[in-house]
Amino acid sequence: MGLTVILGMGLGWGWGVLTMKAALVARPQADTNARLAELQRAATQNTTNVGQLSGQTTYAQVLIFEGFMLDARVTAVYYCMICVLIYALARMRVANPKFTLVQIFGTIISDIFLTTGPILPSFSGKIPLVLIKPAATAIGIGALCNILIFPESTSHIVLNNIKQILSPMIEFVDACRISLDTGARPLSRQRLKTAKAQGVASFRALEARMGFLPLDVSVCRWNSQDIGELKKPLRFVFITWIGLLEAQISRSQSTERLAQLQERSEAMKLGKVSEMQPKFGRHQIAQQLDFAQLFRNAETEDLITKSMSALHESSTPLLRKCNEAIQAMIETLSVVNEKKWYGRPSEEALSEMLQRHEKLLVDLRRECETFVATTTPRILDHHTHLFDVNGNLAPSPSLGAVPLRGVVLGLIFEERFTIFARSVTQLLAQFVALEGQRKTQRLWLPVGLRHFGSWVSGRQPTPQITPTSPELEMEKEESRSRPRHRHRKNKAASGEKDSQSQLPNASEQLASIHLHRGKTRSPLGRFVLASTHWISSTAGMFALRMVIATIAVAIPAAIPSSSGFYYREKGLWALIMAQLGLVPYAADFTFGLILRIGGTVIGGIFGMVVWYIGAGNGPGNSYGMAAIFVPFIIVLMWLRLFASPAFMQAFIITGATLYLTAAYSWVDTHIPSYGNPGVGYSVFWRRIVLVLVGFTASAVVTYFPRPPNAGRHYRRVLSRTLSSFQDRYALLVTHATHVEHENDTVGQSNVHPLGKTGFMTTVEKSTIDTADLLSSILGPIQLLKFEFSSTDFTAEGLGKITLLTTNINFNLFQLFYYLSQLPPEFKRRFFLLSGAFGEQFVGDFMGVLSLLSHSLETGNALPHVLPAPLTVRAFRGRVETFYHPHAEEHIGQNSNTVESMDNINHETGEESTTHINSVLGPIKRQMLETKNEGFRKYCVVLSSMVGLLNAIDDMVLVVKEELGEAHFVDIEKWTGGLGAPDRRSVHVADGDDETGAGNEVSDVNIKDNDTEQSTRKEKKTIAV
Repeated sequence: MGLTVILGMGLGWGWGVLTMKAALVARPQADTNARLAELQRAATQNTTNVGQLSGQTTYAQVLIFEGFMLDARVTAVYYCMICVLIYALARMRVANPKFTLVQIFGTIISDIFLTTGPILPSFSGKIPLVLIKPAATAIGIGALCNILIFPESTSHIVLNNIKQILSPMIEFVDACRISLDTGARPLSRQRLKTAKAQGVASFRALEARMGFLPLDVSVCRWNSQDIGELKKPLRFVFITWIGLLEAQISRSQSTERLAQLQERSEAMKLGKVSEMQPKFGRHQIAQQLDFAQLFRNAETEDLITKSMSALHESSTPLLRKCNEAIQAMIETLSVVNEKKWYGRPSEEALSEMLQRHEKLLVDLRRECETFVATTTPRILDHHTHLFDVNGNLAPSPSLGAVPLRGVVLGLIFEERFTIFARSVTQLLAQFVALEGQRKTQRLWLPVGLRHFGSWVSGRQPTPQITPTSPELEMEKEESRSRPRHRHRKNKAASGEKDSQSQLPNASEQLASIHLHRGKTRSPLGRFVLASTHWISSTAGMFALRMVIATIAVAIPAAIPSSSGFYYREKGLWALIMAQLGLVPYAADFTFGLILRIGGTVIGGIFGMVVWYIGAGNGPGNSYGMAAIFVPFIIVLMWLRLFASPAFMQAFIITGATLYLTAAYSWVDTHIPSYGNPGVGYSVFWRRIVLVLVGFTASAVVTYFPRPPNAGRHYRRVLSRTLSSFQDRYALLVTHATHVEHENDTVGQSNVHPLGKTGFMTTVEKSTIDTADLLSSILGPIQLLKFEFSSTDFTAEGLGKITLLTTNINFNLFQLFYYLSQLPPEFKRRFFLLSGAFGEQFVGDFMGVLSLLSHSLETGNALPHVLPAPLTVRAFRGRVETFYHPHAEEHIGQNSNTVESMDNINHETGEESTTHINSVLGPIKRQMLETKNEGFRKYCVVLSSMVGLLNAIDDMVLVVKEELGEAHFVDIEKWTGGLGAPDRRSVHVADGDDETGAGNEVSDVNIKDNDTEQSTRKEKKTIAV
């Protein structure tokens, strides 16, 4: 940080000196000499006192400060060259947030040359030293204190951060284990969300700090490379732990949704109007409830309870052992990081700790193997009556469509517990290896100075210390993809053929999926378009606003009639405040403006308190001033270090204003000079006026000609995120269908499938980028309630959409991850059971996301009738397909699973359960036990698919609640709905699994024809 400040001041100083040289050359020396002679004559004619000073020299200085030497040619050179630097620094700040301090301090030093240089008669390159010397001194003192007073190396901070990430896991793993007990009270959802948010914040801070490990100098048992090797297994542990939290949050949301359905049902039966009764989307809700009825059965619910009890019994030893492992790692971190100088354990104690941890590692691996081997049989023991004597699934028709819901739900939790335990095992093994290899403490010097250059140039990921713009990050990704896309088009146009070594990787294919243009622009058109994008981009508009604000606030210093007033009233601070008030993205402008104004007022009040207590009515005493400064310094430093980072700028402005108020008062009484603002209250109100003037200028530049609406900013971010989901789903369908086609027709496919490693790396990067983007806007969205806006979207509605988008992102990654690991037979089963890869459903999926994206972008309402709910469309048609008598014939004739199932969708025939086994293969208990891992992953894939579609369906309802419905169609006469008369009450509800299933039955009203149709479907049994 100190280096960036020095770099910024150096750039500003060097460019300012060059500007001063060039500006003085612009005016002929004869004109300069003539003007100086006139200045001398004016000074000779006036020898009276001027303020606190007197004499010809003083009066000549006053004339200079009042613009006597101003010249339009000199001023033009100053403004042209300084504005070029300010524009370049602003663009550099937006392009690389690591240079934020470079931009701030470089701009401030340039402001000194801009406001003072034009009025000077000769070259004076040392004018910015009044700010450079104090800043450099402060940096030196800070560096010395960091080295000599309680030094903390990056390694120490990172290890402490790892401990903070691991510590909360113990409590919530226990909560997850206890929640499986049907009699236990689940943990509050708000507490789970808070733990998740805090964990994400801690992990992001860890990633930011790990970027500085190669430059670290530390005294520790482990070096920076050892600590860096912990990142990957720690990340695996953290992701799987978040999955456990998500499972509990989903169950809590299911319970709340069930309660809402119960309230609506009761209100309808009593003829009351419920406040929670949906006004829009009743047709979609009716279809969802009708479909959910197929999965409801009292005996099935009892089997789910028994499955959870069996899972609770088998998982208790494993999860307890996981907690012991986490506690052991925390113990290791305490010994390595916190007991360097005092309380250091003996060699015998360290050896004994290593032996305990090695034994714990062996026990954890054994418990994991035992859990995997025994859990599935325990769950299946409660479902023995569903299998015949040959082990084939043969449930009673009264059990509903999915009799194995308890098995599916239990295996989903089993998979999550298993991967969490394995991730903890990997991390503990890394800890044990380091304990055995690094037994002595020593001094470690930097080993990665070569990484510093790549970090500065941006080739390494940017540590997220300063907030970045989600829109800007998307613009960067789009700009990176354009050249590659054009290169591929040029290669295709020239007839160049790709060889095996030139196959497009996953990131390139994802970029090419986004858009295929029908026309090619001319070179001139591409140049004009690129120039327009460069100027109108986020970086270009921010830099342009910065230049406009600079010229508007600094121009009075270059006008003869106002230059003296500008100098006396310290107009430079108004200019600095105007530049500091501008931000690259307008969403944080209002919040930052409130913080800065509040910090200025509070700091000014504190400054007056310091001055009047330390000085009283006199000129002040250095010892008294020092004494009164102490408590304020302590309080401000504590707030700076330990308060929320969101309020950091307020505390910095408070401290700066406090110091300026007291310092200007001291200078006025001890070093009288022209333009001193006075003491105490006089300094305070002048400072307030300057700050308000500067922020007013920044507000005018920001809000005109078009006021940047923060809600529009966030809606655009969410719209582009949904568009990226379309690209990723297209990549998933492309990859999955090509792999399936390659398995069926070897050597006949001209499309090269993506490699598994590159494929998952690209998906993981996209998922993490999207998660960071969504988490960065989730908090600021709550501030929209204080914003004036003409849109119908509310802060609460956008918050719900952001959370649902986060769920889509999570489930889409789970779908990618587990589908790539599915064995072929279970992958085929998934293709047959769901319509996720059918042409019609893919069109529905893309259409719904496109409409949602368009509504977020434009604020237009969604149509009344949509291809939704997607959950029903994906599974209901496929379930009915399995009962066509010609299904097996069609499957045999067409080896392409997806294509054949699409063809079957157009056939009709009598329903027959025998064709389920002929298409999917019989479900045997032996298969569930021997192929346990594959079936577990298959259940997670199904759960992820349903969770993905449920989140999209819920987003449709939220958008309709926010914007209403358009193109209304009266469909009450031919389909089921909520709230219409002459309907019977039936028992339907969501379930209790992650996909939205619940525990109880709630009454909802649907039409008689829908009831009869659902009753017929209840007699079917769906193959899992």
